[in-house]
Amino acid sequence: MEQARRRRTRPRVPKTRRTSSTTSATSTRRRAGTISRENEFTVNLHYRRAIKAFEWSAFNDQLEMQGIAQFGADLGNAWINARAGGTVRIGYNLPADFSDPKLSATAYTHQLFAEREERARSFSAYLIFAAEGRAVGRDIFLDGNTFADSHSVDKRPFVADLTAGVGLRYKRLRLTYAHTYRTEEFRGQDGGQVFGSLALGLEF
Repeated sequence: MEQARRRRTRPRVPKTRRTSSTTSATSTRRRAGTISRENEFTVNLHYRRAIKAFEWSAFNDQLEMQGIAQFGADLGNAWINARAGGTVRIGYNLPADFSDPKLSATAYTHQLFAEREERARSFSAYLIFAAEGRAVGRDIFLDGNTFADSHSVDKRPFVADLTAGVGLRYKRLRLTYAHTYRTEEFRGQDGGQVFGSLALGLEF
C-alpha cells in the first residue's frame, strides 16, 4: 500500500508537451531564417524641375539673393515618391548654374539659368537654405525586397528635409557643404536624423 501511494503522488510530466515545445521552437527558427534581405537589381527613373522664383541684388551686384522652386518624382523598384520644395541662396557673385546641395541621385551641376552671362569675377561665396517634402510610395530600404519576403518596417508616408549649407567656387572648382535634418522615415524610429554632405566638383 505504501509503495502504491508513492507512485500515485509522483508528479508526471507529459511527454507530448515537451515534444510540442521543441517542435515549435524549431519551426520558429526556420521561419526566421527564411526572412532575410536578398540582393536585388534596381532600376529607377528620376525627374527634377527647378524654376527661378525670384532674384535680388544690391551694392552693384556684390550681394545677391536667389530663390528656386523645385519639384520632381522618382519611379522604380527602389523608390517611388513625389517631392516639392524650394532653395534660397544668398552671397557674393552667385554661380550662374545651380546644383543640389545634398548628395543624391541627381546631385550634379544643373545649367538652369543659361540666359545669365558668365561674369568676369571668378570667385563665389554663398549660403544655402533649402526645404523639401516627399510623399513616399515605396522605399526599398524600408519596405524590403520587391519580389521576395524580407525584413521591413512601417514607413511614414510623408518625409521632410531642412537643409543649411555653404558654397565656395573658384573658376571651375566648386566646394559645397550641406547640413540636413530629416524627419522620421518609419514608425518606431527614435526621432529624426541629422547628416552632412560634402561635395567637391570640377566643371569641364
